[in-house]
Amino acid sequence: MICFSIIIPTYNRASVLSRALDSVLNQSYKDFEIIVVDDGSTDNTEQVIRTYTNAEVIYSRQVNKGVSAARNFGTSKTSGNYLIFIDSDDYLAPNALEYFYNGIVESKADLIHSGLKFIYQDGRSELKSPRDPYNTGKLTKTGIQLVGTFCLKTELFKRVGGYDEFLTYGENTELFWRLNNEIIQSHIIDEVTINVTRDSESRASTAPENIINSISYILGKHQSFLKINKNIHWLYLNNLGVAYQKSGKIKNALNSFLKALAIYPWRWKTYIRIVLSVVRYY
Repeated sequence: MICFSIIIPTYNRASVLSRALDSVLNQSYKDFEIIVVDDGSTDNTEQVIRTYTNAEVIYSRQVNKGVSAARNFGTSKTSGNYLIFIDSDDYLAPNALEYFYNGIVESKADLIHSGLKFIYQDGRSELKSPRDPYNTGKLTKTGIQLVGTFCLKTELFKRVGGYDEFLTYGENTELFWRLNNEIIQSHIIDEVTINVTRDSESRASTAPENIINSISYILGKHQSFLKINKNIHWLYLNNLGVAYQKSGKIKNALNSFLKALAIYPWRWKTYIRIVLSVVRYY
């Protein structure tokens, strides 16, 4: 069995897709396959992929359904023991697969966490360690919940049901909530495995309507979990309120912030957001 299946969903990113593909093909560790899922692109994505004649590159196309559906569809095509997801505008560090492989050999873990580097348009870069998680409010003890910073057993991913295909925002966090319900062994490697770019067009996941729809769905789906984890519930209600603000739905924003205050009445950030909403409304 192949060790790693690399899943790369893409939508209208023909201009940067080759960088992602080359970053995998040029890895120091060679036991892998690449599954590119074209999520209904309307640019020349297919022509770019067709220039790659490598046996390791498998191309699939689907009607546009979003990144979660594309990742799940790609997983259905895999033969690897471990999965690694990367976005098509990001790219792996040269020894990423070797780092992951060494971590697997050392730990025999089901889930491996690693670090990342943010690459900004102005030339700045920023390192993030898996021991200092990059996620909203540090919702887990370890691990960065961004693709490219973790690899996990294919069997485990399928067992928890894969990505929730309704979600276009927060899909990795929601996946990890379900993973954390499993009895699994995880392991941290301190090396950087992925370069996450911040110079491409705005990601669809950050559009206010996508955030509103996804958080509203999560609040309904995970009521029991959020009732116990009040800090996470508070954070999500605030994020929902901010998204409503950005979309001009001020009454909805106020409603979300008031619900957040009901959880933690003393947190001043929520009061500031309420004041800003009131000023904007009147």
